[in-house]
Amino acid sequence: MTARAAFDADAYWRQFPVTAHFTEPMEETGTIIDLLEHRAKDEIIPKLRLQREDGTIVNVICGQTRLQAELNKHRPKVGDLITIKYEGEAKQAAPGLNRTKEFTVTVHKPGNQPAKPLKVPTPVPAPVTDEEYQKVVAARLAVTERARGLPEEQRDQYRRVLEEVGVPARVADRTVEDCDRAWEALDKLGCPPLQAQLGDDEPF
Repeated sequence: MTARAAFDADAYWRQFPVTAHFTEPMEETGTIIDLLEHRAKDEIIPKLRLQREDGTIVNVICGQTRLQAELNKHRPKVGDLITIKYEGEAKQAAPGLNRTKEFTVTVHKPGNQPAKPLKVPTPVPAPVTDEEYQKVVAARLAVTERARGLPEEQRDQYRRVLEEVGVPARVADRTVEDCDRAWEALDKLGCPPLQAQLGDDEPF
C-alpha cells in the first residue's frame, strides 16, 4: 500500500477548525482546548475552541448576550467538557430590542465527566428446532381447545388468572411453560379434561 493510498482524508480535514453557527436549535459538545478572543469592530468577544469526540475542531464565537452570561456563570477552563445548547429565540423581546437567543451551558470538570454508557450486545436467541416448534404448537392448541370448555361466566376469571401468573394474552406468544401454567389454571377452575370435551371417538 502506498503512502497516498493509506492517507486518512477524514483525519486530515478534522484538523481544520469549523465554526458553530447557532441559527437553529442545536447542541455543541466538546472538550475546551483553547480560550481565544474574537474581534468584532471595537468589541472583543470570547471564543472557545473545542474538540469533539470524533476529533473535529470547532470554534464557538460567543457573541450572544445570554451565552456570555452562562459562560460567566460557569467560567470554564481548558480541559473542561462543555455542552452549549441553543434553545431558540425568546418568545418576547424587550421594547425596541430584538428577541434574545436562549442558551444553556453544562460544564464537566476533568475527572468528573459523565461516564459513557456501556454498549451491551443484544443476545441472539438460539434457533428453534422443528421438534421444539411442534411441541409448542401442540401445547398451545391443547390448552386453547380445553379453555373452550369453560362456562362463559368463568372466562373473565380465567383471563385474570393468566395475567396474574404471567401468561401472555396472545396464544402465539406463549411458550410450553406458559401453556403448562394455563393448564394448571384450568384445573383450578374445574374445567373438564380435554378428553372429556372431545369425546371418546375424537381422541386428541
